[in-house]
Amino acid sequence: MAGVAIMRGMGLVEDGDTWLVPLKNAVVSQCCFDRGGVVLQLATGASGWELRTGQPFRLTKPGSATELVAPEEERNLVAALRLLSLAADNARAYKDGRLNIAFTDGTVLEIPANEAYEAWTLNGPDGLLIVSIPGGELTMWAATGER
Repeated sequence: MAGVAIMRGMGLVEDGDTWLVPLKNAVVSQCCFDRGGVVLQLATGASGWELRTGQPFRLTKPGSATELVAPEEERNLVAALRLLSLAADNARAYKDGRLNIAFTDGTVLEIPANEAYEAWTLNGPDGLLIVSIPGGELTMWAATGER
């Protein structure tokens, strides 16, 4: 297909201004908090993913108001706990540094890019690492050193 690239061995598919991340059916198995932010563990079969962000992010559930989750504010972290046991439907890492994960119940997690620091990191199987770097770009690594 014209305009589509596949990162060999990583499962990422380039689609215009985004990378499609193979999180389909990955289930949020853990939601952790630390001084650095929010960490979500997602599992799909034998593969595991870890999403970490210190950046405020939005959670939107159909029929509900969008909630802003700011990791430094304890009072609104409970919204992130509602992601437990949800399965991902699709995930898009935008080349401008944003990340959107849509879940099968219609909930959408949106992490914006950040001008000053890494907005989020996503560790995947086989050494895959995607980072939203300062200024709003993506950097990707694989265990094989491919980029």
